Amino acid sequence: MTQIRTLFIGLLAISFSACEKPLTACIDIESNTVSTEQPVLFKSCSENAISIEWYMEGPDGAPENGKGWSDFEITNTFTIPGTYKITLNTYDDFSFLGEKQTAIETLTVN
Repeated sequence: MTQIRTLFIGLLAISFSACEKPLTACIDIESNTVSTEQPVLFKSCSENAISIEWYMEGPDGAPENGKGWSDFEITNTFTIPGTYKITLNTYDDFSFLGEKQTAIETLTVN
């Protein structure tokens, strides 16, 4: 009986660990080159993320610098031309906890 119980617990543990899906970070942008004053939609195509955070870094004076967003889809209109680094951090737990994966894209604003 003890051997059967041990076997059952072992199989149960294996089945739960096999269900864990890997966390990925992925950014979906229609185009990596846009014009100023053109709204740009950013979507997270990440898998198994519970919480996410977006950051944008651009040229000096860009209003996006220092802002952060936590929605799975965001829209932003850029007013200053230049190159922007778009970063998406994904987490497998609430409130930016747990495992973290990062995706980075470059956006050129003309």
